[in-house]
Amino acid sequence: MWKEKWDPLECVYFITVTITTIGYGDVTPTSEESRVFTIFVILIGIFIITGYIADVVGNLIKDVFNWCLSMIYPKSSKDDCMEGPSHWKEKIFIISFLLLSIIFIGTVFLEARAHQSFVDSLYWSIVSITSVGYGDISLRSKDERIFVIIFIMMALFTLSAGVSMILDVLETEKTIKSQRKMLNMTLDLSKFDAVNVEGKGVDKLNFVLTILEELGVNDIRKKALPWMKKFEEFDQVA
Repeated sequence: MWKEKWDPLECVYFITVTITTIGYGDVTPTSEESRVFTIFVILIGIFIITGYIADVVGNLIKDVFNWCLSMIYPKSSKDDCMEGPSHWKEKIFIISFLLLSIIFIGTVFLEARAHQSFVDSLYWSIVSITSVGYGDISLRSKDERIFVIIFIMMALFTLSAGVSMILDVLETEKTIKSQRKMLNMTLDLSKFDAVNVEGKGVDKLNFVLTILEELGVNDIRKKALPWMKKFEEFDQVA
């Protein structure tokens, strides 16, 4: 920005640490014009640009993860049902390996180029990718700031996508275990008393809806009701 007399690299660096909410504090606006501009950068960058980048990077990370998993565990016919292994431990290992690799890259760079100790380098990497950004370790040379820009944009969004994927894996594994338990259950007619009020038995639809309720799907009957009514409309027409 011309008021601050920053060069293009400093401008990109400032915008990067701003929209990622790291805010090291080593490059800050000092004039009122610059601060007004910064307000717009924060509001537009965080809610629009960062959200878009996070979506793109997140999808890219998921594609890499799924490719790694498919190379290690080729999909079999059993994977489409509840019989095959879910490989949830391996999935978490692959994601964790990607995250640790990024931390390793940041740590090695600071040791080699910024001449920081191992502990300080590791500390900076963790503080940066979690967007804490204390600013007590500042990288000021041109090549260091180029690295910071690339490192932050990749590491921060990879961490976000990785944590989200780990939570998804754990939730999926929990669901699979519940499904397997339900598939191996013995017949318990008491579960279907609520849908067998007339004593005529339980049809396939109510059986499935009851099982989904047992699996923890919220408001499944309320969600299915409009489609059941639509089926009745089409049935009358047919």
